[in-house]
Amino acid sequence: VGSGQWAVGSGQLAVGSEQTENTAPRHHGTTVPRHHGTSAPRHLFSDPEYARRVVSLIKDRLTLIPDLLTNAHLFYFPPEAYDNQLKEKAWKADTRQIVTGFKEEAEKLENWTSESIHQLVQEFTSSTGVKMGQLMMPLRLLIVGSNQGPGIMEIAEVIGKEDFLRRIETGLLTLE
Repeated sequence: VGSGQWAVGSGQLAVGSEQTENTAPRHHGTTVPRHHGTSAPRHLFSDPEYARRVVSLIKDRLTLIPDLLTNAHLFYFPPEAYDNQLKEKAWKADTRQIVTGFKEEAEKLENWTSESIHQLVQEFTSSTGVKMGQLMMPLRLLIVGSNQGPGIMEIAEVIGKEDFLRRIETGLLTLE
């Protein structure tokens, strides 16, 4: 891939960097995250509208091209690992029950927008007496794997309902 060119292959995205089959792309000495599990659906890489939505959420965090790849990674791939510090802070004895209850309500949500997800969070916390942090920090852990990235409602809207629910389910199974 030449400087300034984009290339997609084997579920990987390289931007003006060198890459071999067994290594992550490198650009100016920075290794770009590489997903070792299932590949992102190819349409995510070829859908300009999806890419525009991702960039609109991360643009304030970008300085160099590697920043684009690092920050966009969470929109294309589920977490491979979960931040231990966030897990210790966010995961309590009742967290699984709280998140499972929220997931059940999210499954019923038909209009999947950041606004409707925010409304669902408000209604859920109000009706259950759960504090916002008791729900949102564990959701961020399950969806992103860390305390990084834009707002969780915006991430949820962009990755879509199916991926959002799958990430919750996978995280719940992983963090048993």
